[in-house]
Amino acid sequence: MATNASDEEVIQASTFRARCRIPVVSWCHPGTGAVLARSSQPFVGLMMNMRRKLYIADARPRKNALANGAMGGDSESSSNYFQSEVVFFGIDNIHAMRESFARLRDYLDTHGAASSDGMSSFLRHGGWTWGGGNLSSMSASVSTLGDSGWLVHVQSVLAGSAWIAGRIALESASVLVHCSDGWDRTSQLVSLANLMLDPYYRTFAGFQALVEKDWLAFGHPFADRIGLPSMSGTSFDLTRQSSTGSISSSPARQSSGSFTPQASNSSHAQNNYSPIFLQLHMLRFFLLFSH
Repeated sequence: MATNASDEEVIQASTFRARCRIPVVSWCHPGTGAVLARSSQPFVGLMMNMRRKLYIADARPRKNALANGAMGGDSESSSNYFQSEVVFFGIDNIHAMRESFARLRDYLDTHGAASSDGMSSFLRHGGWTWGGGNLSSMSASVSTLGDSGWLVHVQSVLAGSAWIAGRIALESASVLVHCSDGWDRTSQLVSLANLMLDPYYRTFAGFQALVEKDWLAFGHPFADRIGLPSMSGTSFDLTRQSSTGSISSSPARQSSGSFTPQASNSSHAQNNYSPIFLQLHMLRFFLLFSH
């Protein structure tokens, strides 16, 4: 926070952001002073004067941001921010990610079943038996993978993160990133941009610091997103369920030996489950091993 900002000013400014999540600096370029900041969506009425070029990266699709206006939310207008430009990344919300991940799992269950030694038929035979071993069946399986939408979602997050890093590194511009509440898509984008901009965060210690800084400290609901059951007394209320092949009936991986929350908590868990942190890990490994 600015040292000359009083507590009263900070509190007043927080009323213009969802969940009072005012812009906070996540990373500062050591050479140019350009910053990567994050927040939640604004409410109507916020205006700012900037001393350098400011990009405002709204992670949501534009239509979703406009729809949030009916519920009191909003998106910035460049007319309210001197030397600014608003960009929409079009990344879908946690519910779309959950449904896409369910389709991806169904695809893997169908075309990549593991044998008794735990190796999938695809890996065992170098991919030639994937989808049945002929070109038509392989084409069908690839089409099914595309229909899951998973690769499109992952690409959108990665492209948005690269765009953020590029504006800071190449233009010496500052970037403010937000989605709706500022703790899912925002955390993904800011974390991946940190990984691209700063080699420290590519180390084990650096990644630990990154998770603490941009996930834990900003209140990412880990328990909800990974589908952990609620606690009752001193033990978890768990019940064993059979495999159904659909994530809509359970937020956790459903197979023999898996556990899911009881019915009293399952509705809340299912609605809030989403593979947000899993996507971060996938893209992190992609970045680390693509060089």
